[in-house]
Amino acid sequence: EVFQGKATTPIQGNSLLPVFLGQPRDGHEWLYFQFSNNRAVRQGDWKAVSAAGGRWELYNLASDRSELNDLAAAQPERTQQLIQLWHNIAENIDQAPKNLRKPATDKVSTFPAKSMTARKAGSKAEAEADSSQ
Repeated sequence: EVFQGKATTPIQGNSLLPVFLGQPRDGHEWLYFQFSNNRAVRQGDWKAVSAAGGRWELYNLASDRSELNDLAAAQPERTQQLIQLWHNIAENIDQAPKNLRKPATDKVSTFPAKSMTARKAGSKAEAEADSSQ
């Protein structure tokens, strides 16, 4: 592809350029998910999921969008195919280096609303102290 007369550097993924040009775009061959120790891969109507590093489950999203009927035991071959696909993708996908995955600071607020309240209270007390001088 070209941008402002220069060839773009290829990146992993699918281009949205056809969509912007009003052309049809093919769907994804597969969708890969990984967050923390949760993993999933979707191919067509089928999705394999492993929550919290647990056993893999299999769902047919065409007939079970809520993922309530685990078909892994009934369809072990399909389950294994999707698990293998997930591992192949995981080994080959570009991932951020580990040093970029940690928070920028060690100070992480789990209750921002309380922090804001405390800061406002502190600012108000400082303002009152300044005005009394």
